[in-house]
Amino acid sequence: MLDFTFDAAGGLLAFLVVVRVVLIVAISHVAVRYTKKLLHIFQLNGYNYGEHLRWMLRNDTKFLPNVFLLFFGTLWLILLLIFGSLSENSLVLLAVLLPLSLPLAYSPIGSTQKKPLVSTWRVKRIIATSVLLVLLSYAILFCTLGFDLLAVSISLYFLTALLPCLPLLANFINTPMEALLRRYFIEDAKRIIRNHTSLITIGITGSYGKTSMKYYVTELLKGKYRVLMTPASFNTPLGISKTIREDLRATHEVFVCEMGAKKVGEIAELCDIVQPTHGILTAIGNQHLETFLSQENITRTKFELADAVKQRGMLFANTDNYIINDNLPAQPTVTYGTHDTATVHAHDIITSTNGTDFSLTCDASSLTNAPNADVSRETFATTEYATLLLGEHNVVNLAGAIAVAKYLGVTDDEINMRLKRITPTEHRLSLSKSGDLTILDDAYNSNPAGAAAALKTLNMLGGYKILVTPGMIELGVEQDVCNAKFGEQAAEVCDYIILVGEKQTTAIRDGLLSAHYPTEQIYVATTLQDAMQHVYSLKTFAHKVVLLENDLPDNYDV
Repeated sequence: MLDFTFDAAGGLLAFLVVVRVVLIVAISHVAVRYTKKLLHIFQLNGYNYGEHLRWMLRNDTKFLPNVFLLFFGTLWLILLLIFGSLSENSLVLLAVLLPLSLPLAYSPIGSTQKKPLVSTWRVKRIIATSVLLVLLSYAILFCTLGFDLLAVSISLYFLTALLPCLPLLANFINTPMEALLRRYFIEDAKRIIRNHTSLITIGITGSYGKTSMKYYVTELLKGKYRVLMTPASFNTPLGISKTIREDLRATHEVFVCEMGAKKVGEIAELCDIVQPTHGILTAIGNQHLETFLSQENITRTKFELADAVKQRGMLFANTDNYIINDNLPAQPTVTYGTHDTATVHAHDIITSTNGTDFSLTCDASSLTNAPNADVSRETFATTEYATLLLGEHNVVNLAGAIAVAKYLGVTDDEINMRLKRITPTEHRLSLSKSGDLTILDDAYNSNPAGAAAALKTLNMLGGYKILVTPGMIELGVEQDVCNAKFGEQAAEVCDYIILVGEKQTTAIRDGLLSAHYPTEQIYVATTLQDAMQHVYSLKTFAHKVVLLENDLPDNYDV
């Protein structure tokens, strides 16, 4: 027992005990917050150990507090075991070391969340296993040292140091159960699809443009069919299986399914689940090159959708994309784009702040074999359309969606009516007014083709053109090259450029300087908030038009 007589030594000891209790409460709170952040990152990385390890290596400096705590804590414990017992004298050292774990409350990721942690059943299982692991470690330590403040302090100290490993270890322990559940959910989804014999399934994949295409196709088909689409970015095996199991009804006639992939074979796996009747290839680029490793792997994976629909229905392919155009398979295909060689091609595209007007010429003869086609349409009929959407790349996606709608028997009048209902998707080249600014928001995601299209749209709008961007990511070894080219393209269009994050935007700055862009018209911001404050502070006589190109996800550091 401790003797708390009120003398200098006893007073100091009592003070240290109080400090230690306060620290235990504070660090317990820190541990919960920190674990939630790490689990959030693990979820954003798709629970993939390889991708999560790459993220940790990319953010290695943010784990220095953990390394420091683990090294000095272990050293301190070894010295105590060698030279003395775990007595009250260790309180002084522990009281000094424990506060060092408090900065972990704000590391390794910030408090802002663009895409919050989704409390799925898998997340709940990881949390439950993590709690059991913590309780087990406490039990072992208490049995060894006894249940007192010192044992609790040591437990919390080392738990805080090892927190980055906790969600990974919990997920690893859960792996057999997760594999069984995954197999059950997928097989149940397959069964539902097999039993829905009249269902028309439209698979959509591409390096970019697939989410927008999904919304456009769904909207145009709604007038004729009962349509279900995968929500948000539910484009993985479990996300698609969840949609099928929970939302697909016998009354649905069309299922529009977005298909995402980061590795070879993943599109084939999704096709095995949904058995697509028709497929749409939106575009192929070097997105996710870090995981695909090569452009050839990306191309082969995306064309797994073409293989899946070869014996079932029609492939719709964007031949504006040279990779798709150069790899078109020998199977029934409707092509779309802005080139007059496409089956459905858009032309006379005019963009303003009110939207986009364009004409669409369709080779109707290519659609006459469709089960629901309107065979009365004239070959090479041209129709004029108007949309609230901005940008040529949106028109290309609309051309593909219109091709699908025409193929499935939707009339031109119905297409025209429903086309006017399509509004810009948030953060996908949407236009808004904010005070004396016009903001062109293309912050959802960025790729070389989309960034070039956004600059082209910005150039059409006039005014004092300002670019705000952190650059493009997930482009592997091509990332710096693509960002440098983006800088060169921006130099031709923009009056002022704000780069978000010095480290991330070095290649863009190099591209700007190689194009002889004035350095006084470049500002490097630390955060998006800093960038927008600088935008508002700029003095100019012309109306400011701001392009927000890309916004880095929570698991990326500038």
